[in-house]
Amino acid sequence: MGIGAAFAVLAGLLHAGGAAQGPNNRAQETVINAIKAEGLRSSEAPVLFHTLTDVFGARLTGSPAHLEAARWALERFRRWGLQNPQLEPFEFGRGWELEKLTVEMIAPRYMPLIGYAEAWSPPTAGVLTGAPIYIGDSTAIDIARLDERLRGAIVLTHRQQTEFLRTDRMQPSDGNGPVQTGNPPLPGPSSATPALEMLTRLKAHAAGVALRPGAMEHGTVRVQGNRDTARNEVPSVVLAAEHYNMLVRLVQAGVPVQLRIEVGARFYENDRNSYNVLAEIPGADPVLRDEVVLVGAHLDSWHTATGATDNADGVTAVMEAMRILASVNARPRRTIRVALWAGE
Repeated sequence: MGIGAAFAVLAGLLHAGGAAQGPNNRAQETVINAIKAEGLRSSEAPVLFHTLTDVFGARLTGSPAHLEAARWALERFRRWGLQNPQLEPFEFGRGWELEKLTVEMIAPRYMPLIGYAEAWSPPTAGVLTGAPIYIGDSTAIDIARLDERLRGAIVLTHRQQTEFLRTDRMQPSDGNGPVQTGNPPLPGPSSATPALEMLTRLKAHAAGVALRPGAMEHGTVRVQGNRDTARNEVPSVVLAAEHYNMLVRLVQAGVPVQLRIEVGARFYENDRNSYNVLAEIPGADPVLRDEVVLVGAHLDSWHTATGATDNADGVTAVMEAMRILASVNARPRRTIRVALWAGE
Protein backbone atom coordinates (compact mmCIF):
# COMPACT_ATOMS: atom_id res chain seq x y z
CA MET A 1 0.00 0.00 0.00
CA GLY A 2 1.71 3.21 -1.20
CA ILE A 3 1.64 6.76 0.09
CA GLY A 4 0.13 8.10 -3.13
CA ALA A 5 -3.48 7.68 -2.03
CA ALA A 6 -2.78 9.41 1.27
CA PHE A 7 -1.21 12.36 -0.57
CA ALA A 8 -4.32 12.57 -2.76
CA VAL A 9 -6.48 12.77 0.37
CA LEU A 10 -4.15 15.36 1.86
CA ALA A 11 -4.37 17.53 -1.23
CA GLY A 12 -8.14 17.66 -0.90
CA LEU A 13 -7.98 18.36 2.82
CA LEU A 14 -5.47 21.17 2.38
CA HIS A 15 -7.66 22.78 -0.24
CA ALA A 16 -10.85 22.52 1.82
CA GLY A 17 -9.47 23.00 5.32
CA GLY A 18 -6.67 25.46 4.69
CA ALA A 19 -3.07 24.45 5.32
CA ALA A 20 -2.47 27.02 8.00
CA GLN A 21 -4.25 29.86 9.73
CA GLY A 22 -4.24 33.05 7.72
CA PRO A 23 -3.22 33.79 4.14
CA ASN A 24 0.54 33.58 4.73
CA ASN A 25 1.82 31.72 1.67
CA ARG A 26 5.20 31.07 3.25
CA ALA A 27 3.57 29.43 6.29
CA GLN A 28 1.47 27.25 4.02
CA GLU A 29 4.50 26.27 1.99
CA THR A 30 6.32 25.27 5.18
CA VAL A 31 3.41 23.03 6.19
CA ILE A 32 3.20 21.44 2.74
CA ASN A 33 6.93 20.68 2.72
CA ALA A 34 6.66 19.16 6.19
CA ILE A 35 3.76 17.00 5.01
CA LYS A 36 5.75 15.72 2.03
CA ALA A 37 8.76 14.93 4.18
CA GLU A 38 6.71 13.09 6.81
CA GLY A 39 4.82 11.05 4.24
CA LEU A 40 7.89 10.06 2.23
CA ARG A 41 10.25 9.34 5.11
CA SER A 42 8.04 7.99 7.89
CA SER A 43 4.95 6.54 6.22
CA GLU A 44 2.92 4.12 8.33
CA ALA A 45 0.64 3.23 5.42
CA PRO A 46 2.17 -0.24 4.79
CA VAL A 47 1.77 -1.20 8.45
CA LEU A 48 -1.79 0.11 8.60
CA PHE A 49 -2.76 -1.79 5.46
CA HIS A 50 -1.06 -4.98 6.69
CA THR A 51 -2.90 -4.79 10.01
CA LEU A 52 -6.29 -4.31 8.37
CA THR A 53 -5.93 -7.05 5.77
CA ASP A 54 -3.53 -9.64 7.19
CA VAL A 55 -4.12 -9.31 10.93
CA PHE A 56 -7.84 -8.48 11.15
CA GLY A 57 -8.83 -9.82 7.74
CA ALA A 58 -12.57 -9.88 7.02
CA ARG A 59 -14.43 -7.20 9.00
CA LEU A 60 -18.14 -7.91 8.64
CA THR A 61 -20.26 -5.24 10.32
CA GLY A 62 -21.40 -6.50 13.72
CA SER A 63 -18.66 -9.13 13.93
CA PRO A 64 -15.98 -9.29 16.63
CA ALA A 65 -13.33 -8.65 13.95
CA HIS A 66 -14.96 -5.37 12.94
CA LEU A 67 -15.23 -4.19 16.53
CA GLU A 68 -11.60 -5.11 17.15
CA ALA A 69 -10.54 -3.16 14.05
CA ALA A 70 -12.61 -0.16 15.17
CA ARG A 71 -10.99 -0.16 18.60
CA TRP A 72 -7.56 -0.45 16.99
CA ALA A 73 -8.26 2.56 14.75
CA LEU A 74 -9.52 4.51 17.76
CA GLU A 75 -6.33 3.75 19.67
CA ARG A 76 -4.26 4.92 16.70
CA PHE A 77 -6.14 8.22 16.55
CA ARG A 78 -5.50 8.73 20.26
CA ARG A 79 -1.82 7.87 19.89
CA TRP A 80 -1.46 10.39 17.06
CA GLY A 81 -3.01 13.14 19.16
CA LEU A 82 -6.26 13.63 17.26
CA GLN A 83 -9.02 15.32 19.23
CA ASN A 84 -12.40 13.90 20.31
CA PRO A 85 -11.67 10.28 19.33
CA GLN A 86 -14.77 8.16 19.88
CA LEU A 87 -16.77 5.15 18.81
CA GLU A 88 -20.15 6.37 17.56
CA PRO A 89 -22.81 3.67 18.08
CA PHE A 90 -25.78 3.07 15.81
CA GLU A 91 -28.26 0.22 15.82
CA PHE A 92 -27.37 -2.29 13.14
CA GLY A 93 -28.78 -5.59 14.33
CA ARG A 94 -27.27 -8.85 15.45
CA GLY A 95 -23.72 -9.72 14.62
CA TRP A 96 -22.51 -12.90 12.96
CA GLU A 97 -19.26 -14.80 12.61
CA LEU A 98 -18.23 -17.85 10.61
CA GLU A 99 -16.35 -20.27 12.86
CA LYS A 100 -15.98 -23.32 10.65
CA LEU A 101 -16.73 -24.43 7.09
CA THR A 102 -16.38 -27.85 5.48
CA VAL A 103 -17.44 -28.37 1.86
CA GLU A 104 -16.22 -31.67 0.41
CA MET A 105 -17.15 -34.34 -2.11
CA ILE A 106 -16.24 -37.74 -0.70
CA ALA A 107 -17.65 -39.96 -3.49
CA PRO A 108 -17.24 -41.05 -6.25
CA ARG A 109 -13.81 -39.63 -5.26
CA TYR A 110 -12.51 -37.19 -2.69
CA MET A 111 -12.43 -33.54 -3.74
CA PRO A 112 -12.44 -30.38 -1.64
CA LEU A 113 -15.03 -27.98 -3.04
CA ILE A 114 -14.66 -24.22 -3.34
CA GLY A 115 -17.48 -22.44 -1.56
CA TYR A 116 -18.41 -20.06 1.22
CA ALA A 117 -21.33 -19.76 3.60
CA GLU A 118 -23.52 -16.72 3.16
CA ALA A 119 -23.22 -14.13 5.91
CA TRP A 120 -25.84 -14.57 8.64
CA SER A 121 -26.46 -18.15 7.52
CA PRO A 122 -27.52 -20.32 10.46
CA PRO A 123 -25.14 -23.17 11.32
CA THR A 124 -25.83 -26.70 10.16
CA ALA A 125 -26.81 -29.35 12.69
CA GLY A 126 -23.26 -30.61 12.90
CA VAL A 127 -21.60 -32.43 10.00
CA LEU A 128 -23.99 -33.39 7.21
CA THR A 129 -22.99 -36.37 5.07
CA GLY A 130 -25.04 -37.85 2.27
CA ALA A 131 -26.18 -37.87 -1.33
CA PRO A 132 -27.27 -34.43 -2.54
CA ILE A 133 -30.81 -33.93 -3.78
CA TYR A 134 -31.09 -31.87 -6.96
CA ILE A 135 -34.23 -29.70 -7.27
CA GLY A 136 -33.15 -27.14 -9.86
CA ASP A 137 -35.68 -28.49 -12.39
CA SER A 138 -38.35 -29.34 -9.80
CA THR A 139 -41.66 -27.53 -9.53
CA ALA A 140 -43.07 -26.53 -6.15
CA ILE A 141 -45.31 -29.63 -6.29
CA ASP A 142 -42.30 -31.82 -7.04
CA ILE A 143 -40.47 -30.38 -4.04
CA ALA A 144 -43.47 -30.99 -1.78
CA ARG A 145 -43.56 -34.62 -2.87
CA LEU A 146 -39.99 -35.13 -1.66
CA ASP A 147 -41.30 -34.52 1.87
CA GLU A 148 -39.24 -36.49 4.42
CA ARG A 149 -36.38 -37.04 1.96
CA LEU A 150 -35.56 -33.35 2.42
CA ARG A 151 -35.24 -33.50 6.20
CA GLY A 152 -31.58 -32.86 7.04
CA ALA A 153 -30.66 -33.25 3.36
CA ILE A 154 -27.97 -31.54 1.31
CA VAL A 155 -29.88 -29.83 -1.49
CA LEU A 156 -28.63 -28.56 -4.86
CA THR A 157 -31.17 -25.79 -5.35
CA HIS A 158 -30.53 -24.47 -8.87
CA ARG A 159 -29.70 -25.49 -12.39
CA GLN A 160 -26.17 -25.34 -13.71
CA GLN A 161 -24.81 -21.79 -13.87
CA THR A 162 -24.37 -20.74 -17.51
CA GLU A 163 -24.30 -16.94 -17.24
CA PHE A 164 -21.31 -15.24 -15.65
CA LEU A 165 -20.15 -11.80 -14.63
CA ARG A 166 -17.38 -11.13 -17.14
CA THR A 167 -17.21 -7.35 -17.47
CA ASP A 168 -17.02 -4.57 -14.92
CA ARG A 169 -19.11 -1.42 -15.10
CA MET A 170 -17.62 1.59 -16.87
CA GLN A 171 -15.22 3.47 -14.64
CA PRO A 172 -16.13 7.12 -13.93
CA SER A 173 -12.90 8.34 -15.54
CA ASP A 174 -13.72 6.53 -18.80
CA GLY A 175 -17.02 8.24 -19.59
CA ASN A 176 -17.98 11.70 -20.77
CA GLY A 177 -21.40 11.68 -19.12
CA PRO A 178 -23.13 10.11 -16.14
CA VAL A 179 -21.67 6.74 -15.14
CA GLN A 180 -23.52 4.15 -13.07
CA THR A 181 -21.90 3.47 -9.71
CA GLY A 182 -21.97 0.32 -7.62
CA ASN A 183 -21.43 -3.27 -8.64
CA PRO A 184 -22.46 -4.45 -12.11
CA PRO A 185 -25.58 -6.66 -12.20
CA LEU A 186 -24.81 -10.19 -11.09
CA PRO A 187 -26.47 -12.96 -13.16
CA GLY A 188 -28.70 -14.93 -10.84
CA PRO A 189 -29.01 -18.72 -10.75
CA SER A 190 -31.89 -20.39 -12.58
CA SER A 191 -34.51 -22.75 -11.15
CA ALA A 192 -37.95 -24.04 -12.04
CA THR A 193 -39.34 -22.82 -8.72
CA PRO A 194 -38.77 -19.18 -7.73
CA ALA A 195 -36.02 -18.94 -5.12
CA LEU A 196 -38.16 -17.48 -2.33
CA GLU A 197 -40.85 -20.12 -2.70
CA MET A 198 -38.21 -22.85 -2.95
CA LEU A 199 -36.44 -21.75 0.24
CA THR A 200 -39.77 -21.49 2.07
CA ARG A 201 -40.57 -25.09 1.17
CA LEU A 202 -37.07 -26.28 2.09
CA LYS A 203 -37.46 -24.59 5.47
CA ALA A 204 -40.85 -26.25 5.99
CA HIS A 205 -39.30 -29.65 5.25
CA ALA A 206 -36.28 -28.95 7.52
CA ALA A 207 -33.62 -29.32 4.81
CA GLY A 208 -30.09 -29.53 6.18
CA VAL A 209 -28.28 -27.10 3.89
CA ALA A 210 -28.91 -25.37 0.55
CA LEU A 211 -26.10 -25.26 -2.02
CA ARG A 212 -26.30 -22.90 -4.99
CA PRO A 213 -23.86 -21.72 -7.67
CA GLY A 214 -22.06 -18.42 -7.84
CA ALA A 215 -21.90 -16.30 -10.99
CA MET A 216 -18.14 -15.84 -11.16
CA GLU A 217 -15.66 -18.01 -13.05
CA HIS A 218 -12.35 -19.80 -12.51
CA GLY A 219 -13.05 -20.86 -8.93
CA THR A 220 -13.96 -17.39 -7.71
CA VAL A 221 -16.98 -17.05 -5.43
CA ARG A 222 -18.69 -13.75 -4.63
CA VAL A 223 -20.71 -14.30 -1.47
CA GLN A 224 -22.59 -11.75 0.60
CA GLY A 225 -25.65 -12.29 2.79
CA ASN A 226 -28.64 -10.74 4.56
CA ARG A 227 -28.48 -9.60 8.18
CA ASP A 228 -32.23 -10.21 8.52
CA THR A 229 -31.86 -13.96 7.86
CA ALA A 230 -33.80 -15.78 10.57
CA ARG A 231 -32.14 -18.31 12.85
CA ASN A 232 -34.42 -21.08 11.60
CA GLU A 233 -33.75 -20.55 7.90
CA VAL A 234 -31.96 -23.26 5.93
CA PRO A 235 -28.16 -22.84 6.11
CA SER A 236 -26.81 -21.57 2.80
CA VAL A 237 -23.51 -22.12 0.99
CA VAL A 238 -22.50 -20.69 -2.40
CA LEU A 239 -20.22 -22.93 -4.47
CA ALA A 240 -17.85 -22.02 -7.27
CA ALA A 241 -19.85 -22.47 -10.47
CA GLU A 242 -17.44 -25.05 -11.91
CA HIS A 243 -17.80 -27.28 -8.84
CA TYR A 244 -21.55 -26.82 -8.52
CA ASN A 245 -22.10 -27.61 -12.20
CA MET A 246 -19.99 -30.74 -11.85
CA LEU A 247 -22.16 -31.96 -8.97
CA VAL A 248 -25.34 -31.40 -10.96
CA ARG A 249 -23.92 -33.28 -13.95
CA LEU A 250 -22.92 -36.21 -11.75
CA VAL A 251 -26.33 -36.42 -10.09
CA GLN A 252 -28.15 -36.17 -13.43
CA ALA A 253 -25.92 -38.93 -14.83
CA GLY A 254 -26.88 -41.21 -11.96
CA VAL A 255 -23.42 -41.30 -10.43
CA PRO A 256 -23.59 -41.98 -6.66
CA VAL A 257 -22.35 -38.72 -5.13
CA GLN A 258 -21.62 -38.21 -1.45
CA LEU A 259 -20.95 -34.80 0.12
CA ARG A 260 -19.78 -33.70 3.54
CA ILE A 261 -20.91 -30.21 4.63
CA GLU A 262 -20.60 -28.31 7.88
CA VAL A 263 -21.30 -24.65 8.60
CA GLY A 264 -20.22 -23.47 12.04
CA ALA A 265 -21.57 -19.98 12.70
CA ARG A 266 -22.30 -17.80 15.71
CA PHE A 267 -24.82 -14.99 16.15
CA TYR A 268 -24.16 -12.05 18.49
CA GLU A 269 -27.30 -10.62 20.09
CA ASN A 270 -26.11 -8.83 23.25
CA ASP A 271 -24.90 -5.69 21.51
CA ARG A 272 -27.00 -4.86 18.46
CA ASN A 273 -25.00 -1.72 17.79
CA SER A 274 -22.19 -1.25 15.35
CA TYR A 275 -19.72 1.62 15.54
CA ASN A 276 -18.27 4.39 13.42
CA VAL A 277 -14.82 5.63 14.44
CA LEU A 278 -14.55 9.43 14.69
CA ALA A 279 -11.74 11.88 15.48
CA GLU A 280 -10.74 15.36 14.36
CA ILE A 281 -8.19 18.12 14.10
CA PRO A 282 -9.92 21.30 15.38
CA GLY A 283 -9.94 24.34 13.16
CA ALA A 284 -7.72 27.23 14.23
CA ASP A 285 -9.66 30.08 12.64
CA PRO A 286 -12.22 31.55 15.09
CA VAL A 287 -14.53 32.36 12.20
CA LEU A 288 -14.21 29.09 10.27
CA ARG A 289 -13.50 26.45 12.91
CA ASP A 290 -17.18 25.47 13.20
CA GLU A 291 -17.11 24.49 9.53
CA VAL A 292 -16.18 20.82 9.17
CA VAL A 293 -14.28 19.13 6.37
CA LEU A 294 -15.29 15.48 6.55
CA VAL A 295 -13.09 12.70 5.18
CA GLY A 296 -14.04 9.06 5.50
CA ALA A 297 -13.93 5.47 4.34
CA HIS A 298 -15.84 2.37 5.38
CA LEU A 299 -13.94 0.12 7.76
CA ASP A 300 -16.13 -2.96 7.34
CA SER A 301 -15.87 -5.59 4.61
CA TRP A 302 -17.69 -8.71 3.55
CA HIS A 303 -16.75 -11.93 5.32
CA THR A 304 -15.29 -13.85 2.40
CA ALA A 305 -12.04 -11.94 1.91
CA THR A 306 -9.69 -9.47 3.56
CA GLY A 307 -11.41 -6.37 2.21
CA ALA A 308 -8.16 -5.08 0.73
CA THR A 309 -9.71 -2.85 -1.93
CA ASP A 310 -13.11 -2.70 -0.28
CA ASN A 311 -12.08 -0.78 1.67
CA ALA A 312 -8.80 -1.22 3.56
CA ASP A 313 -6.97 0.86 0.96
CA GLY A 314 -9.36 3.76 1.49
CA VAL A 315 -9.14 3.44 5.28
CA THR A 316 -5.34 3.36 5.08
CA ALA A 317 -5.22 6.50 2.93
CA VAL A 318 -7.54 8.39 5.29
CA MET A 319 -5.75 7.28 8.47
CA GLU A 320 -2.31 8.05 7.06
CA ALA A 321 -3.47 11.50 5.91
CA MET A 322 -4.73 12.32 9.41
CA ARG A 323 -1.56 10.94 11.00
CA ILE A 324 0.62 13.13 8.80
CA LEU A 325 -1.41 16.26 9.56
CA ALA A 326 -1.18 15.57 13.29
CA SER A 327 2.53 14.73 13.07
CA VAL A 328 3.45 18.05 11.43
CA ASN A 329 1.17 19.92 13.84
CA ALA A 330 -0.92 21.30 11.00
CA ARG A 331 -3.38 24.01 12.05
CA PRO A 332 -6.16 24.00 9.45
CA ARG A 333 -8.54 26.93 9.45
CA ARG A 334 -11.56 24.61 9.40
CA THR A 335 -12.05 21.51 11.51
CA ILE A 336 -11.04 18.31 9.74
CA ARG A 337 -13.02 15.30 10.93
CA VAL A 338 -12.33 11.69 10.03
CA ALA A 339 -15.02 9.01 10.03
CA LEU A 340 -14.40 5.31 9.50
CA TRP A 341 -17.87 4.02 8.78
CA ALA A 342 -19.45 0.69 9.66
CA GLY A 343 -22.19 -0.82 7.54
CA GLU A 344 -20.79 0.88 4.42
